[in-house]
Amino acid sequence: IRYAWFCHTFDLLVPPEKYAETHPEYYSLIDGKRKTQRSCTQLCLTNPEVLEISIESVRAALKANPGARIISITQNDWGDNCQCDACRAVDEAEHSPSGTLLRFVNAVAEAVEKEFPDVLVQTFAYSYTRRPPKITKPRRNVLIRYCTIEACFRHPLNDPGCAKNGSVFGAELAGWGKISRQMSIWDYTTNYNCYMTPFPNLDTLPANARFFADSHAIGLFEEDTPGTYAGEFGDLRAYLVGKLLWNPRMSAGEYERHMAEFLAAFYGPGWQALRKYIQIELETTKDIDIGCFDP
Repeated sequence: IRYAWFCHTFDLLVPPEKYAETHPEYYSLIDGKRKTQRSCTQLCLTNPEVLEISIESVRAALKANPGARIISITQNDWGDNCQCDACRAVDEAEHSPSGTLLRFVNAVAEAVEKEFPDVLVQTFAYSYTRRPPKITKPRRNVLIRYCTIEACFRHPLNDPGCAKNGSVFGAELAGWGKISRQMSIWDYTTNYNCYMTPFPNLDTLPANARFFADSHAIGLFEEDTPGTYAGEFGDLRAYLVGKLLWNPRMSAGEYERHMAEFLAAFYGPGWQALRKYIQIELETTKDIDIGCFDP
């Protein structure tokens, strides 16, 4: 499936180098000042001119990519969402900045739907937009991509025994699933501070895949070790993730069979010792919360 834009696209919608100097009001108001520098600003999503410019930017991108089936309208990869009176009022009414973003994305999606009926307009439930809005629902041609980056990855996202996941991430993802016609997931499966650090999530991967499928996800992106072939059991993890993408509801026995067949084929004699090591790693960390940026 081709994307026109993939992620973090606010600077593509309303480029700061083109508009910041003459129209600072297009960008985030933070502590009474407009933040217009690239790499530290978001858009003022309640400004009607920002919407108008963004619609034209999306049209141009889709015309330039005629085979694309998804275009991303997603916040930049940092905080500082706009705190002007209009944006703040919507945030408060929706009980989440995701409502302000979703109203904006819905408007763009509606504007381009007739011209591009086969395109989904994707946005993120990520960072400050992770919590579902109280009022607004995604349009039929809007695709929500829920991002798990702040979660605990040692336990399933809907594990009631994990204080970090069960009442926060599991509840949020289930909430998006209830209001979205379609949803996708951006999940994380390694430690980005050190790829070689043990990351004991091999028993969490199948539980999460099942939860994602049950929450109406139509796509799953498992980010592991970008930019390198290194990583603690990265090859094994990629193999198992591939199997789960085909069958997110596989039985525990089938999952174990796939793990054993990979270890035997990849490592040869002695693979059983590695399987025992993996089990020891899982058992000794079962009561620990693990994030994907832990030192």
